[in-house]
Amino acid sequence: MILTKKEVIKVSSVYNLGNVRNIKYILGGMINYNFFLKTNKGNYIVRKLGYKQGSWQMNKKELEFGVLDYLKEKKFPYKIPCFLKNKNGNYVSKIYGNLFEVYERIPGRKIVNLNNKQLKEMVKALAIYHKIIKNFHVKKKFSRADDNKWMLEKYSFLRKVKPKNKVDKLMLKHLDFFENLLKKSLKIDIQQNVLMTHSDFSAWNLLWKEDKLVGILDFENLSYRPRVFDIAYMWDDKRNKIIVDTYRKYKSLSKKEENNIIIFKLLSSCNMFWWSYFGMKKRPELRYGWLLRTIRNAKKYEDMWNKEF
Repeated sequence: MILTKKEVIKVSSVYNLGNVRNIKYILGGMINYNFFLKTNKGNYIVRKLGYKQGSWQMNKKELEFGVLDYLKEKKFPYKIPCFLKNKNGNYVSKIYGNLFEVYERIPGRKIVNLNNKQLKEMVKALAIYHKIIKNFHVKKKFSRADDNKWMLEKYSFLRKVKPKNKVDKLMLKHLDFFENLLKKSLKIDIQQNVLMTHSDFSAWNLLWKEDKLVGILDFENLSYRPRVFDIAYMWDDKRNKIIVDTYRKYKSLSKKEENNIIIFKLLSSCNMFWWSYFGMKKRPELRYGWLLRTIRNAKKYEDMWNKEF
């Protein structure tokens, strides 16, 4: 995915970024497309949104910008995206039919495979985020805790699919397994310590300077959920004890919440299953691979759940 020269010049003009010197596509991202833009005024990240401007998406944007402002106000000790306003005073711009947003690039490098020291730094950052965000005033329209039952409707849509290709056949072959797994998981009480979770707290969204964590990215998936969702998101099968023990150094965590980590892994797998099929239609080259990984992970987590509980 590339930006046209016309788009780059327009983005730079709308956000008053200066003269374009270089633009480079950043690999990764399942919906949006990110680019590193260098101008005579500085370095920026340009995000070309992979969806249209609807009420739900714009509400999520309002939440994202609100949380980022709150974290800055509370002096969150990590760098986070500082989105720029365009000439009309808006964060999001519609340019040649597409939506764009821009923030100043945060210096740092990404480390995908974290060592134990880096993993502990990551967990510490999450605990600090939870400690600060627990007092964030959640507007009524965002304050309904996610109970995951909405997924049942997504699965009813999956049942209507007629097999036409290998993606359809793979999905339908495993649909019963995932639907049964979802129904079993929904019976467990998981609604403890609900707050505005980051919901994508992974190594891909962290920036480092040597072993020091300096920046946290991608607050686009914020959701009002039990905080354990974030812990489960970073879960490492072989290092879960390190994660739980480190989190408890900075913030309390009940035994029930610890036990619920596996439930969130199962629910996340059920969510990724339908989303890999429906949500990734704009990235068809990725759908089959994502389905395969989701199936493999879900069976692993179910096996662990059966053995441990």
